[in-house]
Amino acid sequence: SVLDEFLIATGHEDTVCVWETRKEQILMMAPGQKRVLGIDWSLHERLRFLSVTAKHGADSPVRGYIKVWEVDSVAREHESIEICNGYPGAARFLPFGPAVL
Repeated sequence: SVLDEFLIATGHEDTVCVWETRKEQILMMAPGQKRVLGIDWSLHERLRFLSVTAKHGADSPVRGYIKVWEVDSVAREHESIEICNGYPGAARFLPFGPAVL
């Protein structure tokens, strides 16, 4: 995390994990998120991050997803944007808030 050097978010194929390195424990796991393409931490909120994922079916076009997460006692997804017919380019938290590029 930009605001907490002990929080690390990782993407493993279809799972997003958040690690607390001082306690060596997983704070959050979100499996089934399609293929994880990127993760970015909020510049203003210590426990908020976003994930960029994509799913490609054999008979369907690529669908991309951008999800904003809050890490707390119960991991929850706050916002979700679906991008049809293509991979999401990139999503980042900017100084004025989240943005899609």
